[in-house]
Amino acid sequence: MNLKMKFYRGFSSFALAVLFIASFGGNALAVDMHSGDLMFVMFGNSMEFIQNLGPSKTLLASGKTTTFSIKPSTITAVAGDNPTKWSLIGFNQNGDEIVLLAGSSQPPDGLTPAQLSRVSVANPTNVTANWIGQNSGDGLSQKLLPASDFNSFTRHFGTDGSLAGSFPVPMEGMLGSVLSIISGDYNTKALSFLGQGVLSKDGSTLTICSSRCESTKGKNKDKDKGKNKGE
Repeated sequence: MNLKMKFYRGFSSFALAVLFIASFGGNALAVDMHSGDLMFVMFGNSMEFIQNLGPSKTLLASGKTTTFSIKPSTITAVAGDNPTKWSLIGFNQNGDEIVLLAGSSQPPDGLTPAQLSRVSVANPTNVTANWIGQNSGDGLSQKLLPASDFNSFTRHFGTDGSLAGSFPVPMEGMLGSVLSIISGDYNTKALSFLGQGVLSKDGSTLTICSSRCESTKGKNKDKDKGKNKGE
């Protein structure tokens, strides 16, 4: 109950502050984000790309597969000396239920008990809610911006893959990789598998699947489990 109230107070106060700042044009270049939306981010160098993919409920509806195209100019802009990384992030609040949405290199059933004990759901959910709150209201669905920008993914979550120090496995992928889309319950820490995201090797196509994407069926689950058995 205390955690829940802390979240509500923190988010409400933050939302009011964001509305006040926005009235003076403080976040004029931000991507519009809302509770329930799933965000796609390409990052790792001096520029990053953020795109609102839309409501997670629609994207992850049973049997749904959605494909997004990334412009060549965007792929070039986010490239640099470091490998280009990508991530999926969001949160949803429905009454008393508060849920983190995130892309993970491991599905929930691929995490060992030791890894699960080190997972924090509350911290990245708070960070995500604040990030989405300060970015909302400008009507943009996607944006290239400096990693140093106050509204950037990098400024809020870092680039080490831990999602603001909250997960012991990479919560990011490289070009050509697969991420499990998971939910994390703010109050119970329970993790659930929702679907998958696949980014093509050239970074030009992102596919979101409500289950396992056809290209990954029959191989990634067994591979992931085998990897963790030795940890």
